[in-house]
Amino acid sequence: MNLNRAQKLSLVSSKGGVGKSTWAINGACALADMGLNVLCIDLDPQQSLSKFFCTPDELRQGSGLVEFVTRSDTAAIRNTLFPRISLIANNDDGETLNQ
Repeated sequence: MNLNRAQKLSLVSSKGGVGKSTWAINGACALADMGLNVLCIDLDPQQSLSKFFCTPDELRQGSGLVEFVTRSDTAAIRNTLFPRISLIANNDDGETLNQ
């Protein structure tokens, strides 16, 4: 694996409760512990990653997935309390991005 280039990893399943968010959180932490920079993008309607990495107040403030998708707003990329892990939080109300 060439670590000088960005690598992409998607965790996808239409079935809930199979561990996608748990795996994503633990995988992100493991990669960050290896010294890699990680960007998590929360596409889950349940906002599991966003709720793990952000407080409720942080989720209500600032840009998120909606602004990133509709306006390419890079301010949506948030630092987290975890070194080397950034997040695009899911702030969609379930209607905006479904249009």
